[in-house]
Amino acid sequence: MTDWIYDLEIYKNFFCGYFGNADTRECYAFEISDRKDEREEMFQFLREIARNKDRMVGFNNIGFDYPVLHFLLKKQDASVKQIYNQAQRVINSEDKFEHTIPEYKMLIPQIDLYKIWHFDNAARATSLKILEYN
Repeated sequence: MTDWIYDLEIYKNFFCGYFGNADTRECYAFEISDRKDEREEMFQFLREIARNKDRMVGFNNIGFDYPVLHFLLKKQDASVKQIYNQAQRVINSEDKFEHTIPEYKMLIPQIDLYKIWHFDNAARATSLKILEYN
């Protein structure tokens, strides 16, 4: 089993998924934009991760990254604007659990450092940028 550290960057006209192997340090970046569409390569990469029963590791990935990625895996022809709109729905949701994907529905197992280190606790809540700074 391999752990893949990942992060998604999403803007109105740009999506990027970045994945790094925790053991070998090999890295992959996939872009979906008006300039480039690497979704098929990303889906192939993610299918291989799922087939190998690897895990994906992130920071607040259960609350944001994976729900957006799950949306894209389910709607593989989504435009960049649709991906962005889904990301905004997740960010702006009144109910922080509304977009959370139950573990039994996850296509690839997730490890969330935000939850493991209890940064989802009101007394310890912090951002990844603050943690990097400290």
